[in-house]
Amino acid sequence: MNSGVLSVKMWLCVFLLYSVLQESSGCTVERGLGDTITKSAGDSVELPCSCEQQTKEDPQTVQWGFKRQFTPGDYRADHSVFPEDGSQNRRYRGRVQILNQNKPGTVALIISHLTEEDEGAYLCGNNGKYNRAVTLQVSTGCVVLSDTERTFSRSSGESFLLPCPCPKDQHRINPERVTWTKNQTAVSNDTESYRGRVWMFDQNHSRNFSLLISDLTKEDSGLYTCRADEKDMPYVQLDVTGCTLSENKQTVPVSRSSGESVLLSCTCTDQQGRPVGVQWRTPNQEDLLQRYSGRVQMFNQSSTGNFSVLISDLTEEDGGTYSCWINQNQYRNFSLTVKGKLLNSVSLTFIHLLNETKNKARINNIISRSNQGMKNG
Repeated sequence: MNSGVLSVKMWLCVFLLYSVLQESSGCTVERGLGDTITKSAGDSVELPCSCEQQTKEDPQTVQWGFKRQFTPGDYRADHSVFPEDGSQNRRYRGRVQILNQNKPGTVALIISHLTEEDEGAYLCGNNGKYNRAVTLQVSTGCVVLSDTERTFSRSSGESFLLPCPCPKDQHRINPERVTWTKNQTAVSNDTESYRGRVWMFDQNHSRNFSLLISDLTKEDSGLYTCRADEKDMPYVQLDVTGCTLSENKQTVPVSRSSGESVLLSCTCTDQQGRPVGVQWRTPNQEDLLQRYSGRVQMFNQSSTGNFSVLISDLTEEDGGTYSCWINQNQYRNFSLTVKGKLLNSVSLTFIHLLNETKNKARINNIISRSNQGMKNG
């Protein structure tokens, strides 16, 4: 075997050995302090950590640790999170996992169902050594929102969950009682304009102070403030747009006779309101204009908030339930019954008089014949 062949084989062996060593050694986690992540109790969080060399990392070599108080430069953990420490097994059982273990260079940790006890520094590393720290803050009772995240827009008729935002200088709130106001007016079921439309979580158990408002109207627009521990939290701006349907979610019975016309009234409480979408549904789910071609008139062209329809020359086949839908969340039903053509009172009186006239003529004819017979006798 010549020297050239030996040289090629030697370099091939060196290359294979180098590749095996690289694969087995895994990646190196960059040393340093990562960003601070803030979540609310009950949420899930993804704690980022990646390798400097984007090689396939064996999940068995990845490790995450926890340290309650982190000191820069001190990467010693109080206990292991992944793999789970035996003494802490109950704490993290079923709540932690490595994200996308097959993706090269990714060793991120996911923790679900967060609690206050999960707050602290999480250390990431491999090969028995921690190199990077990520700080996690867990807020209770309120949500950390930036100024741009505190403005919300919804359509009339929808429901919305208003978050209770935390003040910038405080991420932990654990009040005994929380109240909501809108423009200094209390928001609760005791307030007439909100009666039966608002709901809050069980604060003593969930520590969730969000406020749910259903069947929104344009009058619900305004600044909402969550007050906790006798301190006003930053406000939340709610803008409700679109049309609020008059007599929403009601069914109106309508009865007509064949040949007559019927007006199905569908209007906004604010005649200038413009809904996102309007739809009429017929008994057979047919298109209204096509079903009643030449017999239907719509009013939305002449009035912004009026979407009523007029159907003329009714037949018995036109009977059924018609629905006016606005924004896919507000509707009004019409139960239409079309009866056969009936004679009106004037016609009935005329027929009665006509019958009486015929009866009188018949009686007079009988009397006349009787008298004629008596004369002949």
